[in-house]
Amino acid sequence: MSDTPEAHGLGQRGRVDPALRRWKLLFRAWLLLTLVLLLSSGDMLRQMQLRLLFWLPLDRMSDEIFGLGLADKAVHLFLFAVMGALATRVWWGRAAYPRIMLALVLLGAGTEIAQYFIPGRGASIGDFAVDSLGLLLGFWFTRRYWLRALAAA
Repeated sequence: MSDTPEAHGLGQRGRVDPALRRWKLLFRAWLLLTLVLLLSSGDMLRQMQLRLLFWLPLDRMSDEIFGLGLADKAVHLFLFAVMGALATRVWWGRAAYPRIMLALVLLGAGTEIAQYFIPGRGASIGDFAVDSLGLLLGFWFTRRYWLRALAAA
């Protein structure tokens, strides 16, 4: 990426690009959603799960997934893949990018440690591994498809 102001999300006169501002806002909203979901008590999550399943057409399949314990991994993978994609979209090519990704890996570890102390939840190294895999998938997808499409446009 070049070292021009435009490459760093700055428009004319050094102002932040409004599109970049919207992406950062979306990243922050996704981060907040992730924290709420990962740091909620087990009882609260079961109530949310039941409410969601009433309007999902896949309730039988979700019972099978929940029975196997894979739903938790799927949620972690999805949350962190989107977060990795958004972080890559916002900060790729900037000096802060490696620190942001490291902070997100540490966030995955921190939420697992916090879950140990939350009623109805438990810490899991598997969840942390899936969080990290999600970040990598989000990074890969964004670099492979999203940013290339933007560069070609």
